[in-house]
Amino acid sequence: MNYSNIQNFPIFYRSISILLILYFSIPKIDIVSLGKFGIRPLDFVSLIVFFILIYQKRHYRFKVKTALVVMTFFIAGSFIGVFFNGPIGLVYEMRLFQYMVVGVAIAIVMSSHYKRPFLYAVLSIQLLISTLQMIHLVPNMDPARGWYYASTFSGSFGTPAELSYFIISLIGLYVYIKFSTRAVLAYISAVNSVLFAPLAFIALGFKRVISIFSQRILVMSSYLLLLSLIVYLLGFDLFIELIFRPVGENIGLAKGGVIPESFSITGGTESLIMRANKILAVYDYMRSNYVIMIFGCGYGCGDGAIDSGLVRLLLEFGIAGFLLIIFLVKKIPIIPLAVIIAVNFLFDGLWSSVVAPIILSFIFVNLNLTIIRS
Repeated sequence: MNYSNIQNFPIFYRSISILLILYFSIPKIDIVSLGKFGIRPLDFVSLIVFFILIYQKRHYRFKVKTALVVMTFFIAGSFIGVFFNGPIGLVYEMRLFQYMVVGVAIAIVMSSHYKRPFLYAVLSIQLLISTLQMIHLVPNMDPARGWYYASTFSGSFGTPAELSYFIISLIGLYVYIKFSTRAVLAYISAVNSVLFAPLAFIALGFKRVISIFSQRILVMSSYLLLLSLIVYLLGFDLFIELIFRPVGENIGLAKGGVIPESFSITGGTESLIMRANKILAVYDYMRSNYVIMIFGCGYGCGDGAIDSGLVRLLLEFGIAGFLLIIFLVKKIPIIPLAVIIAVNFLFDGLWSSVVAPIILSFIFVNLNLTIIRS
């Protein structure tokens, strides 16, 4: 894509920019709840974005081959999701399609001269809300926990982690398109109880070091690092015991109780132990059902947080999906790939309504989207 300022169709770009600002600023308030799936105001915002993109489709286009791959992936995922999760599986697939729509809109804004106002507006709104939360004038708004006052801040998002990883993804996108800015809010997030986020942000600054690795080595290394972290937390003996213990057939996904209750948690690692517990539960669930191990159980079958998008990828798309990613990952530039891995290492990036669209926008910016000049 050509990143020069495109002056044509200002109403189109301005409308998309304003709607995206609203999408990332409206709190996650459930209007209607369907189990663990909630319909929120931002869903209606993204629907308006979708209609605008359809109406103004003459301004941009996709490469035919890429569009076919995306459609095939979406249709296959829909069938798998419905098979394992029932009708709600199709609803989750529609949510993934929604994230794709918002990702396309972000890519369009990145091609226009509205990218600077969009960034400043979004960061300013989050800074304002976070400041008011810090001084207890505005509550945190978590759909799972409700509204609450705390020393942590999450902006208009559900959790502090979402705010932190949203900033990493957004700043990573702007760095990728060679747009320099002073990411004040990114540094503020370093004191927001999400320890891995600022470390990942700092690590992404070492572009020359990251560029040494190939895409496939970077992906494999991230999984090896995650596995090493679990072994370090549990100890080698307990890890081997949990890996090779007998497991029943077709067990459910119980994201807890895998690690013995008698296991002593050392200071400062409770959240990591919780993540290790969920990851081992996913491992047990997959090896009890070979169909899921090979093909996955569809987007959304993780039923809430897994606390690692890398593990969620294996659960929802299986070994076949993982091998497909390994095959296609060479088409993703190393820096965007490093950002995607960073926000999915200890966080469910593709499960978040604010992080997932930015992750997908990396791909649309680089591969899929072409802006048509008049």
